[in-house]
Formats: sequence, structure tokens, C-alpha cells
Amino acid sequence: MRESSPRLILREKAAAEMQERISKLLTEPKQASQLTISTFHSLGVKILRQEAAELNLKDRFSILDSDDCFSLVQDLAVTTDKQTIRRIQGVISLWKNGMVDPVVALKNAVDDEEAQAARIYQNYMATLSAYQAVDFDDLIRLPVELFRSNDKVREKWQRRLRYLLVDEYQDTNPVQEALISCISRGDNRFMVGDIKQSIYRFRLADPLIFLKKTREFEEGAAGQQLIRMNENFRSAPGVIRPVNFIMSRLMSRGLGEMEYSGLEQLIPKREGGGQVELLLTQFDAQEDEEQALSAAEKEAHSVAKRILELLEEKTPEGKPAYAPSDICVLLRKTKENTQVFAEVFAGYGLDSETPDGRFTQFIGVEVF
Repeated sequence: MRESSPRLILREKAAAEMQERISKLLTEPKQASQLTISTFHSLGVKILRQEAAELNLKDRFSILDSDDCFSLVQDLAVTTDKQTIRRIQGVISLWKNGMVDPVVALKNAVDDEEAQAARIYQNYMATLSAYQAVDFDDLIRLPVELFRSNDKVREKWQRRLRYLLVDEYQDTNPVQEALISCISRGDNRFMVGDIKQSIYRFRLADPLIFLKKTREFEEGAAGQQLIRMNENFRSAPGVIRPVNFIMSRLMSRGLGEMEYSGLEQLIPKREGGGQVELLLTQFDAQEDEEQALSAAEKEAHSVAKRILELLEEKTPEGKPAYAPSDICVLLRKTKENTQVFAEVFAGYGLDSETPDGRFTQFIGVEVF
């Protein structure tokens, strides 16, 4: 590891892509090898490998995968019920990400079920120690514990960092934030995020961490600068306006989110009009379930009816304004929903196909 080298923390796939892109941009591509571009967990592994002795670990400690952890919890819980095992795994993960040790977890247990999970947690940790092993959550938790208890090691790692860049900051969770705070010096942290795009709350991500940082920077503390990147060069003004309209009604400080005010709203920089029509489909769970309609089916019916209306429109010369080939439906969900739309469309006499002529699961779609 090079001294005073920058660190860029990303998601796994993004980290690999960023490494490749930076190599192409640098005058000397080999310079990219001097950078550490990684996920939180990959950085945690590097720290643990180098500081293993400080944590009473061998430098070749094992990292258990989810199946290994499942089997271990199964043995400790003395059950084969998968739902129970996954529940205990989930609780242990929550405790670890909350930096709660087994003793505190047991002390604060609110019922017998949680107390049992805490005792299993205690045995789980003892077993990992005996195996000279760690699990996925430990890859961040253990470096944080080490840095908090060992000033010498923490300062050593802080000296190695000249700049610390963290992408998708709105998706960090408390233990990740703790790691960043330990390895940064306070004046060398560059954070990029958008609270509107927080999508990992199910993984304990807390967008309010980023929101708090944003508000601190808004106050203009010494050495802190807030750069708003809300100028949009991709989309036409007619697309940006409805986005701003919708987001301004979904987000407010009163709901604990960032106020979607004039400062946060997107600013269209591309010339041209552009038009957007919002087609809303109301889904009543009880009423529509009685008609055996899923939300996807009801939405497909609404879209099909609108397509038929478009196909009936005429130009001033009396010619069709639109042909079926002019219309494309983008879905952000699964192959099953693609099938639902195709079947509903067929009921309206609308032929449809995916780009390759088959029903295909869309992995990612660029919107706008």
C-alpha cells in the first residue's frame, strides 16, 4: 500500500468499472495501481489482513460466506427451520452493524426470543474466534473497533490517506460512517451523494447520515464546501419539469428528508422543449384482488388503452400520427412483468416484442 495514496470507496461493480476508467484517463495508466478503489468491505479486508495481529487473528484468517454462517447458526440454534435461522442471522447482522456486542444485546433483550438470539450471538462470536474466522459484517465492524481502541494503528492509517472520496454517500449505514470517520482526518473527505436516490435502506443504509453532512456544509463551517450538481445536460426541459414537480411533493424536511426546494431542484441546461405525459394508475388492493388483477396487470391495461388512443390519432392530413413501431414500453421490474404486459397487450390486439424478439429480463434501464 502506497503512502499518502487517495482512496475511493464504491460498490463492488462500480469499483471495478472506476478502476478501468481511471486507468484509461491517466497519462501513465500504471499510476492507477497506486490508488485504492474499493468497496467498504474490500477495504476492510485489506485493513484486517495487515492488522490481524492487533485483533488476535492470523493474517490468513477465514472469511465465512452466507452459507457457512447459515450452517453455524443452524448448529447453535439446534433447529432446521430455515425461517428461524434466517431471522436469527438477520438480528445478529443488525447488532453487528449497530456495534452492539453480545453482552449488551443480551442485557437489552426485550423478550425470550430476543434473549435466545443474543445467547446464540454470544456462542456465534466465540465459535468464529475459535475458527480464526470472520463473517461479512466483521469486515467493517472489526476495523472500527480496532481504530477506536488503538490510536497508534488509527493514526497510521490516517497518515496513509491524502484524500478520501466516497461515492453514493446517501447509502452508507452507521458502521460504514464510523469507518470513514476513523480513517479520515476531518478535512480530507470528499463525499458524493443524492438523498433522492437512497435505495439500500433494507441493508440498514441511513440517508439521514448524508443529510446531516449536507446541512453541516450548508452552514459553511471552516474548510467545508458544498457543491450542488443539479444542472442536467441530458434531458429536455419538458422532462425535467415533471420530475421537479413530483419530487417537490414527495420530499420535505417535515418528513425527515431534504426539502426539495429551488436549491435542490434539477436545472435543465439542454435546449428544446420535450413533452411528458403522466399516466397514473390507481390500484385498490381489495377491489382489484377480487377481480384477480395484480398491480402490474392493471397498469398494463392502462398503458394498452393509452396506446390505442395514440394509434387512433391523426395528422392534419388525415394520416396516422403514430405507428406501433413508434412506441416503446420500458419496464424496471422482472421478466414476469414483461410477460404480463405482453399478454395484456395481446388482449387488446397489440403485438409486442422485446429488442431480441423474446421475453427478456431487463437488468438495467437508463431513464430519461
